[in-house]
Amino acid sequence: MWHTLTRNEMLKRLKTDPESGLREKEILSRQAKYRQKSIAGKK
Repeated sequence: MWHTLTRNEMLKRLKTDPESGLREKEILSRQAKYRQKSIAGKK
């Protein structure tokens, strides 16, 4: 799906800015969120 999006659409969906990237608070939030999903999915 990502390959069909324009650059601006992708950035909007990822909620990030190409100039400044993610803020530290957002990085930590995403790491916690996706790490939990990754660990929960493993058996």
